[in-house]
Amino acid sequence: MVLEHRVRDDKPRRRDARRARNVVARIVNAAGVGPKLRAVEDLETKLADALRHYAAAEDETSRRARGRRLSNIVAGLTGAHLQDEPAWSRYWWVDDLLEDSIETIAPLTVEVRGDLVWGDERHDWTMPFRGRISLAGPADLLASYEFELGDAATGLQKVGYSDRRFEPRTYPTKWLFTFRSGN
Repeated sequence: MVLEHRVRDDKPRRRDARRARNVVARIVNAAGVGPKLRAVEDLETKLADALRHYAAAEDETSRRARGRRLSNIVAGLTGAHLQDEPAWSRYWWVDDLLEDSIETIAPLTVEVRGDLVWGDERHDWTMPFRGRISLAGPADLLASYEFELGDAATGLQKVGYSDRRFEPRTYPTKWLFTFRSGN
């Protein structure tokens, strides 16, 4: 099943994502590697829980709400990983993931496609995102995942948040960043 939607008025979602981002940033930027590792592990645990809830959704309304929660956690986890990237400024943060689709690939595996929203104090940009999240079994505490983001052909800071497109698109053949669970 493919859930496709695009929310045009996403200011409340972005406000919620900012609150979540601030909590994640406080944990991630706390003192040293220990707290960051715990923050990533905590987000991976939340990701597994969100995937279980998404898979158990019985109707379209609950599937959308649970997909939104899954996307918020993916955005936070992606932001935590980006903090270690040399090409990523310490002044940038991930604001949200605006999913175009969440496709169930297998009973406990989904693929998420959309735009990752990120910015600094003055600007917001988007970059393409594709992620696969799975659980080996329903009782798994940690989800395995692979997130691909950013088009290597265009680079960063190229598509402003207000300039993003809503029509179908082709995704990059070469990604700027790839994150996998366990890294």
